[in-house]
Amino acid sequence: VSLFSLAESFFLLMKRREKENIRIIKGKGYSIEEKMKEIITLLEANPYLDFFEYFESQPSIGEALLAFFCLLELIKTRVVIAVQESLFQTIKVWLRRERRP
Repeated sequence: VSLFSLAESFFLLMKRREKENIRIIKGKGYSIEEKMKEIITLLEANPYLDFFEYFESQPSIGEALLAFFCLLELIKTRVVIAVQESLFQTIKVWLRRERRP
């Protein structure tokens, strides 16, 4: 799956959430390390992670954005693999069998 496909999917998900009445009063402290560990833990417990389901399950846009960037980093560092079988289908994410230490 290309970076463009991931970004396009993310923005489509955010567009769906646009209808929510969102008011940001002050920023929350999100941990990149914790979110990356959360994604890896989910992948260790499940055969794969459904991109759309995971991002729609995030409690806020801030956390969804953080999760998206963490997923990009996991792909970049070759910890996970992301595949989209055809246009407009879900993106599935798997742990690589041979991960970098």
